[in-house]
This record gives sequence, structure tokens and C-alpha cells, in this order.
Amino acid sequence: MGIGVGNNLGEVVGNSIKQSGLTSPLTGSVPQLPSYYVAKGGQTTGPYSIDIIQNMIQQKEITATTYVYRIGGQAWILASEDADIYEDSISDDATSPTTSIINRKQKH
Repeated sequence: MGIGVGNNLGEVVGNSIKQSGLTSPLTGSVPQLPSYYVAKGGQTTGPYSIDIIQNMIQQKEITATTYVYRIGGQAWILASEDADIYEDSISDDATSPTTSIINRKQKH
């Protein structure tokens, strides 16, 4: 009997909130983090989230000259040409070889 009363109470409260017009602030779509495909060794892998891409950069699996395709993008580009990859790489480790290559490309 206790469970039935709890379920009923939950339904009553839920209906009251709906009728009051109070709703969650996240009723719209939640922005998605960028996802990428990676071209390495003649193979396409992915998709990977930006977090995984950053991990791959730290592990030297992706370099400035690795081609990436951002889902929703128009073409394959070098990792160093993507603003999200570039900015995150700089903030993580400004002295890494990958970052140095990226910095040189951006200055030209």
C-alpha cells in the first residue's frame, strides 16, 4: 500500500508542476560536443569525442598533420586547422611538439 500511495503522490506532484507552467530549463536541445573521424595509416576510425581526440594528441597518435573530419563539416582537414583541436592543444601543453608545429602553422 505504501508504494501505491508514493507513486500516486509522485503523479499528482508531476501534474501540478506541468499545470503551473514550471518546467526544466533544459527543455530545448542540449548542444553536442564536436565529434571527429580520424584518417591514419590508410584507415578511417571514429567517430571520437573531442576528449578522446585530445587524449590521442597527448599520446602522439594524432599530430598536426593528421587528417580529421568533424561531423557536420565540409571536408577533411589537418588537425592543426581545426579551431577546437588547436585551442585545446594549446591550453593542455604549450611545450609539446604537436603544439609547436601547430603554433608555427598558425603564425603563417
